[in-house]
Amino acid sequence: MRLLAVTALLAAALAAADEAPEPLTLSKAIELALKRNLDLEVERLSPVIAEQAVDKARADFDPTAILSYGDRDSRTPSTSALSGASTVLQRTTTYSGDLQEKLPTGTTLDLALSYIRSSTNSLYSTLNPSHTTGATLTVKQPLLKGFGLEANRSGLAGALHSREAARQAFQAKVTQTVSDVEGAYWDLAAALKNVEVGRTSLKAARSLEEASRAKVEAGTLPKTDLLEASSASASREADLIDEERKADDAADRLRQLVAPPGRDGASEWARPFVPADEPAPEALTPDVPKAIDRALRIRPELSEARASLLAAEAARLGAKNAVLPDLSVSGSWGQQGVDAERDDAFSRLNDGRARTWELGLSLEFPLGNRAAKSDLRKAQAQTDQQGARLRALEEAVVVEVRAAARAVESARRRTEAGKRAVAFAREKAHDEQLRLEQGLSTSHLVLDASRTQAEEEGRLTAATVDLMKALTAWHKAQSTLLEARGVKLE
Repeated sequence: MRLLAVTALLAAALAAADEAPEPLTLSKAIELALKRNLDLEVERLSPVIAEQAVDKARADFDPTAILSYGDRDSRTPSTSALSGASTVLQRTTTYSGDLQEKLPTGTTLDLALSYIRSSTNSLYSTLNPSHTTGATLTVKQPLLKGFGLEANRSGLAGALHSREAARQAFQAKVTQTVSDVEGAYWDLAAALKNVEVGRTSLKAARSLEEASRAKVEAGTLPKTDLLEASSASASREADLIDEERKADDAADRLRQLVAPPGRDGASEWARPFVPADEPAPEALTPDVPKAIDRALRIRPELSEARASLLAAEAARLGAKNAVLPDLSVSGSWGQQGVDAERDDAFSRLNDGRARTWELGLSLEFPLGNRAAKSDLRKAQAQTDQQGARLRALEEAVVVEVRAAARAVESARRRTEAGKRAVAFAREKAHDEQLRLEQGLSTSHLVLDASRTQAEEEGRLTAATVDLMKALTAWHKAQSTLLEARGVKLE
């Protein structure tokens, strides 16, 4: 298919259009699709969303600071002579700060600092006003449920694996988009070639019809030959109309991939275009074992499935730990400072005269524990499901690679055979036309030869396009399509 011929062909088919058809290269079509395709735009956001889940999981180990202030005033009528006043007045102001953090081992740390100023009108208060400072460090360590890196990092591990799965899914979508664009591109090229062949065939049929009409009027040809020629002309006109519709449909399928209507591609959607590239099949011999090995290692669909399996396994480990009883050991150490002067109260905080320590052990377990056990069974089933999905995908990839290799070889052989068939059909049609002019053939034989030529040219076009699409499928099957087309993911 020559570029100028195809351009002129589509220009005639779209004569009512305001703009002339614009040549579109395959690389430009891929570029437009990667920039504007709506399905790809949706998938592009998945890794961004998954990244937020990772940040959220990391937030479990972020320190928390708590600051508080309180002011309390109380007036209590005395009920005892020892109260020191008929109405006891007390004013308390509290400042406190708390810093909490959870470690990946499950350990929680809590450092609490406080300062309290208290004043009263009681005669029996030895320090008035009194200033109290305090510092307490509390450590709690789970021994069963919530113990260890595996249990506490299961959420983060699952989020990281899910993020990787989203990235691989995006790569798979990019690969599929490139494959779809190439398929639609060559389908349009084939449809336009069929229109060109149909126009040539219709022109030949009309020429024969006119010649037959002249001979019938001259009385040298029976009317039945003219009827046959007229019928063939009308039939080929109907075929051409159908081929033009197919070409328009093929153009719209490509437009949908490269320039969605109503978006920034609206101008491209309205503008007619023609493929500018000729089918140029690669001369390669598929190496099936090598391709299968590569596909099983780096196919994005398999990488996504493996990441999803790891995420499910992380969730299963977390659910398994959650079934255990909550047995925890905790300890705290605190020191205080009390004085009538604020500065002295802070100084006394470090002298160790007022201190408190505590050591405790707690055990908590729900009777029946059905919720945690149900979560574990669910997580185990989801892990098994992801494992089965991965194995099924691996089998499917092996079958896909083998089928792609056969498709390449089959389409290549069909293309070579088609070239020979077209050459023979053209020679046959030419010879029958010469014989007709010499009175040695009939309109029926000429029409049959012309129809055979059109059919063989259609088969050759289909075989050539099938070869181009088979080569695309071969690259896609072994995950080399983006590399072969120079597409790099950010």
